Amino acid sequence: MGIVEGDRVLVYAAGNLIVLRKVREGESVLSTVSESIRKKIVEKGVRVEDVEEAIASVRKAKAESGS
Repeated sequence: MGIVEGDRVLVYAAGNLIVLRKVREGESVLSTVSESIRKKIVEKGVRVEDVEEAIASVRKAKAESGS
């Protein structure tokens, strides 16, 4: 794989596998990770409104419990 000390690697689960992948020169780890998250969001049909409602619900429950 050509991984040497100081290289950045990305480690993630893919089904029942653990994947270790070298981060390419100029590649952003955050953009790589967020790409798979965006795909899941599209697959599941999650809307911005769904996220906002979930956040509001958690905040309300937290305020009511005094946490």
